[in-house]
Amino acid sequence: MLISLDWLKQYVDIKEDINQLENALTMIGQEVEAIDVQGKDLDNVVIGQIVEYGKHPNSDKLTLLKVDIGEEEKLQIICGAPNHKLGDKVVVAKIGAVLPGNFKIKKSKIRDVESCGMLCSQVELGIGEDKDGIIILPEDAPIGEEYRKYAGIDDVIFELEITPNRPDCLSHIGIAREVAAYYGRKVKYPSYALNEVIESTNNYAKVRVEDKERCKRYMGRVIKNVTVEESPEWLKKRIRAMGLKPINNIVDITNFVMFEYNQPMHAFDLDKLENKTVVVRAAEIGEKITTLDGVDRELNNGELVIADEVKPIAIAGIIGGKATQIEPETKNIFLEVAYFTPENIRKSAKKLGIVTDSGYRNERGIDIENISEVIDRAAALMAEVASGEVLDEVIDKYIEKPQKFEIPLNINKLNNFIGKKLEFDQVGKILTNLGLGIKTFLLSSLFRLSAGVSGTCGAGAEVISNKRFLFSAAMLSATARLSTVETRCRIGSLSASRLSGTICGIFRNVSASSFGSGTRTVLTIHSNPCRLHEAKQQGDTPLICFSSFRHLFF
Repeated sequence: MLISLDWLKQYVDIKEDINQLENALTMIGQEVEAIDVQGKDLDNVVIGQIVEYGKHPNSDKLTLLKVDIGEEEKLQIICGAPNHKLGDKVVVAKIGAVLPGNFKIKKSKIRDVESCGMLCSQVELGIGEDKDGIIILPEDAPIGEEYRKYAGIDDVIFELEITPNRPDCLSHIGIAREVAAYYGRKVKYPSYALNEVIESTNNYAKVRVEDKERCKRYMGRVIKNVTVEESPEWLKKRIRAMGLKPINNIVDITNFVMFEYNQPMHAFDLDKLENKTVVVRAAEIGEKITTLDGVDRELNNGELVIADEVKPIAIAGIIGGKATQIEPETKNIFLEVAYFTPENIRKSAKKLGIVTDSGYRNERGIDIENISEVIDRAAALMAEVASGEVLDEVIDKYIEKPQKFEIPLNINKLNNFIGKKLEFDQVGKILTNLGLGIKTFLLSSLFRLSAGVSGTCGAGAEVISNKRFLFSAAMLSATARLSTVETRCRIGSLSASRLSGTICGIFRNVSASSFGSGTRTVLTIHSNPCRLHEAKQQGDTPLICFSSFRHLFF
């Protein structure tokens, strides 16, 4: 996974140097395999302007130039490229520059005439494949400015090894969330304005999900009257940073948002869909599709496909088809964002021998709940960059919502595992910064442990403090085994009027208000697992029996 430092800084404030950030990434479990400091070979490479132009006295194929680079003296440079003229803004390697391949620029004589620098092509700078001519810059390029700064090739690219269980880190926002939690900073999520045209998407496109086992959610939007063209420079820069070649503004947006949010998506030419219908179904035996890589493929294993009324138009979650690809003439877009089951993507990609960025992410699992946010983000960008009109009433076929899990956390086990001692509030802050919800419960308490807890304290020990308890729907596990622990606590400070079964089922059907402010409550905790079975008054003190000490941790 490639992460651009310049891009990452859009989502989190980073003040640290490269080595400090590398260490932070390693500490949060994201191993850094390589660091590419872009533009490191472009020292002494600046923008210049040709102010004098003439023929070399001893060669018909060379030109003798004077170039202004913003310094007092103009440079005399001999050039053999055919594509320059008087007044052109060019890229100049000054004496002392060392270009890729250890190519050192020195003062030299070419056909008995002195040359004090070189005008550069993309190949010579290691930034492209065009070697037929030198780079000619726009008229407004500032003379004397470092070319790497002007061209935006002063970025730092981290190559991370993301483990299969962390698909949430396969994006810039995912890594920003981790870095923000590590440094105690805030994530700056993208802000955008989605202005919809009052015209129903359902009048332009229909979606039918036939295979509900392998597609759990399918969303679609229609963007009308787009202008397909070359992407703006900021977008091309982001795409190049990920090792891809920019294609056009529509396709580049789908890739940009994928690397931003870790959510693959696909844009279809709506006018090429038969009957403007999208069907999510299993491929029929022997069906054929030509995919975007130009390969003709025969489907014989019931692969999940996206189809129109006649033919497959994409292999779901892996690669699109050429029949509905975005071309310069495309005017209307059908934008797909969906959740396909990871096991299906893995099997199909392996059988077909296809490796794509989309398949790589889908086979590890994406955030099904975040699909609506992602499709709006992409649609807003298409409206901005391609002048499209986003129709309202997004199509959303939500087949099956995922089960939400609440995970227990034992702070003692946590500290033993990581080799550090974190306080309760520190843990809560880190979890919150990672976007995890936690449930808290505040008691102003006097704790008396009548039975010793191994590794914690001896019999009869007392702890007096304000304690904040964190609960999840599952029980919080403790490191120690114990028999019976009696805890006396004041619970009048509770703000909740009812402690419901949503907190582990511990306080089920017990009202805090029934205890009264300042009354003393005996909590008898047994090691045998069982549910709350008694809640009654004993004189002025209610007695509550719990299933296990694991429900609470101090």
